[in-house]
Amino acid sequence: PRPDASFSRITTVSNIVESRYNGLVFQLNRRMSQGLQVQASYTEARATDNGQTSQTFSTSNNVLNPFDLGLENATSNFEIRHRFVGNAIWSPSSESGPFPGVLTGFTISPTLTVSSGVPYTATLTGNTPNTARVSTGILGAGGSNRLPSIERNAFHLPTTANVDLRVSRAFRLSGEHRIEGILDVFNMFNRLNHTAVNMLMYTVGGTVAAPTLTYNPTFGSLTNANSNYFVFTPRQIQIAARYTF
Repeated sequence: PRPDASFSRITTVSNIVESRYNGLVFQLNRRMSQGLQVQASYTEARATDNGQTSQTFSTSNNVLNPFDLGLENATSNFEIRHRFVGNAIWSPSSESGPFPGVLTGFTISPTLTVSSGVPYTATLTGNTPNTARVSTGILGAGGSNRLPSIERNAFHLPTTANVDLRVSRAFRLSGEHRIEGILDVFNMFNRLNHTAVNMLMYTVGGTVAAPTLTYNPTFGSLTNANSNYFVFTPRQIQIAARYTF
């Protein structure tokens, strides 16, 4: 029950949230012969916190139980456990490759990115009958709707992978003047990277004498893909020209 029934909601803003990040990074940077350079990095990381919500403004009802903040200790929203990025830059010389001179002046730059899926929390809908008269939520505390036995961000979206490619060709005009044609292909293989999932795990209902918890069989089903235009998109092709003087 609420500490003071005269108030429907009391919001406390305090600097009690702690975040921890531990990561291990391996990197490779190698310049080879015939105009080829490769770079690669792998990161294994763990990030935890006790309620970090990644926002500027205060928010209400964002904890499960305001009297037990220890239930918020879990994986952070931004944790990426495994991430590999590899890229190459190849500027063929007149003697490079099986067709010498054909690719002279071109620069070919592919990039591969593979990451673990982001975490998400299993949620509930509805209120238990014996707590609905007190407040909302499964505990009647008006907090976030999830089971106390399942911590935040206990599940993960599928692995994502993406290949981008840039091909450019420079032409010298006169003196310091130069023009360069550029072709960029984002998500070159048009891979389907899933970006959303059905997080509803249970529906709460029943009566005070016999409350029920009904499992949602579509929990965890993928609901959207390639919808984040900052990271994941369908295949896109961009053509550009750059003039340098």
